[in-house]
Amino acid sequence: MTVVYREKSKRSRSGLRLVLLLLAFVALILGYATYVSMEAGKLAIDLYFVGIFLGIVVWTQAFGRYEYVLTEDSLIIIEQGLFGKKSMTIPYAMIDGVYAFKQQLMGGLKFRYKFRKLSSMDPRAVWALAYAVEAGNKIKHGRILLKADESFFEKLNEFVPNRVCVPQEDVVFYAYVREDAHKHGENVETYYAQIMAQSNEQNDDVTKGMSIETEISDTAGEQVKTTSAR
Repeated sequence: MTVVYREKSKRSRSGLRLVLLLLAFVALILGYATYVSMEAGKLAIDLYFVGIFLGIVVWTQAFGRYEYVLTEDSLIIIEQGLFGKKSMTIPYAMIDGVYAFKQQLMGGLKFRYKFRKLSSMDPRAVWALAYAVEAGNKIKHGRILLKADESFFEKLNEFVPNRVCVPQEDVVFYAYVREDAHKHGENVETYYAQIMAQSNEQNDDVTKGMSIETEISDTAGEQVKTTSAR
């Protein structure tokens, strides 16, 4: 495996202060749970559960460290979290695209898999990486939220050309083309190129038709003017 690019997540001071504030709140919940338990003479299990669960979520999201590695054929995301290190590998061939992430009630794709591979203390913008998973005769869609430098996306674009940092609609369209190509046993890149070529031909035909209509309209107008002048 040849590594061509490597980048780690970042932390901001403002984000760190916010996380410390949340952890202090968690400590208050646990302290209150202890007080209630002592007064009642039994453990306040529900309060302890809330405090511990919230603490794990805050710690994982805030202090988890991520490393994005680009190889000759895959994107590898290495996560160092509360419970150890784990990695995730996505072949470039299965990436549908990368777009700026925005919270939506109804998105363009139904994602079967959703992952947050970013630190809440990282001040950079959130991007969504959409990818596909082949499950027999079907394609399932996944999404990874990440934060990275511009140089990372520039390098990724070399392996996934014209689909990195593009509008969400372009990524959704490519994902649906992949589904259709997989259904018909076609190569997605070839299938996509054919569809785009047909679309360009149709646009050219429409443009030519509009030009002809304009010429006819202009000619008719000139004839009317000439007749009127006589």
